[in-house]
Amino acid sequence: MLNMKEIVLLLLAFLQLSCIDTKQLFTIKEEYPAYEIKATHKKVAVLPVNYVADSDSKDAVEKLIDGNTDPFVRQEQKAYKFQHIIYEELYRVNKKTDWLDDKLTNQLLKEKNISIQDIGQLSKPEIAKALQVDAVIYLDFFFKTETINTADKKSVLRANEGKKYVVDLTVEIYSSITNDIVWKGKSTVDRQKIYSPTLFRDLIAHQLEPVLPFN
Repeated sequence: MLNMKEIVLLLLAFLQLSCIDTKQLFTIKEEYPAYEIKATHKKVAVLPVNYVADSDSKDAVEKLIDGNTDPFVRQEQKAYKFQHIIYEELYRVNKKTDWLDDKLTNQLLKEKNISIQDIGQLSKPEIAKALQVDAVIYLDFFFKTETINTADKKSVLRANEGKKYVVDLTVEIYSSITNDIVWKGKSTVDRQKIYSPTLFRDLIAHQLEPVLPFN
């Protein structure tokens, strides 16, 4: 017979799985030559993510934690954490692409004196060349609040009255071959899809990976 702790864990797992989205979340505004990108971009690296939150998007616990942590340390921890999950899921579901191990990616970035802060400022095609890959994937997370509509009221994390926590998620692929951006997708998702490891892994594996031009 299950004990109370096991029952609670099963209920939490069920709730997380019930929140998994099956509809396409990412908006691709341009037509990209997916076949050509796939044919010419065989080796790909996932860069540490850019993680930005405005003050309104943080709850009391986050503000307390962030207030006692060096902001650069906090940014690096989150950038590497999400990079690792993204790499793991893309590698798991797409064996045809040669994904550069995220630890090796970061080691090479360190050897080239490219910091987390530098990544946002430097040319991504040049970073791809420094890593000796055909392309790099760069994700930008922007946490914010939005007004809640009637349909959202039972399905989102509440912020202040009438608002919800959301994340603007931008995914860009830069090529060392064309020296330019070759693909871009955007989505706005509820914050729990980023904060929950189960939901975030599902987002990468079942929402992002199928629309990337490597299939």
